[in-house]
Amino acid sequence: MSAPKPDNRQLRNLFEEHFVGPRADRMSRPAVGRYRRILKAIATYLNREPVVSDLTEQLVYGFNEWLASPGAARSSVPGKYPAATLWRALARRGLVPRIPAALLRCILPIPSNRGGRRKLSNATSAWSKEELAKLWSACQSARGFVGAVKASDWWSALNAVLWDTAERVGTVLQLRWEWVDLERQWIRLPAETRKGPQGDHWHRLSPSTIESLRSLGPTPEGAVFVWTNHKSNVWSRYGRLLQRAGLSSDRPFDRLRRTAAAAYRGHDERTKGGDS
Repeated sequence: MSAPKPDNRQLRNLFEEHFVGPRADRMSRPAVGRYRRILKAIATYLNREPVVSDLTEQLVYGFNEWLASPGAARSSVPGKYPAATLWRALARRGLVPRIPAALLRCILPIPSNRGGRRKLSNATSAWSKEELAKLWSACQSARGFVGAVKASDWWSALNAVLWDTAERVGTVLQLRWEWVDLERQWIRLPAETRKGPQGDHWHRLSPSTIESLRSLGPTPEGAVFVWTNHKSNVWSRYGRLLQRAGLSSDRPFDRLRRTAAAAYRGHDERTKGGDS
């Protein structure tokens, strides 16, 4: 099967036609100005006009990192994740593919419990900073080996990737070295590894996570997280690890994912055990 052709429609043209033009469902003048500044900044970042095919998770996070660099005039570009703000606005009109749900969960505010929404149970509530510190300490002090790798290295690396991506553990356990770029600090998680009809996801990893991954491989099997026993044992082994640290072993991976997503949304920081 041949790869789909790139969608080279320019985002600026789509915006002007459907949000500003004479037949458009117009928005306010200040809003138009904000989106135009975002479009202009993205064009500067890419060194060309952005097109529909550029709308990826890599653009959202890469553009934000570029905005934080010296001379990027961050103050003139509104919003915490401006590329995602533009993407979502275009998608709401059906002009571009929808922004992936997992990315939305990382960039949108945590919903309140108004309107009768169900509260999350304690089993899926976020870890506190004190609990996170115990969690990282438990991984770093794990004894024995996982295959040929020290258990402390294996669990620390798994925890680090889960924290940086807020992905499901079943997805991360499928990670392969050909999807990892240690130099550029990116990983790719193909659509077939993820739950739901979503495309490939790219994630930027922190330098400490990259160092943790280096301690694991590469491996002859090609898998990053080689597990020699049945996959279901990952959950039980992790649970025992947490119990020894005095932490709850009830759905711990869900809690870590919830904590990571909440950290990105609430503070845009990734605090591992209280260290920034």
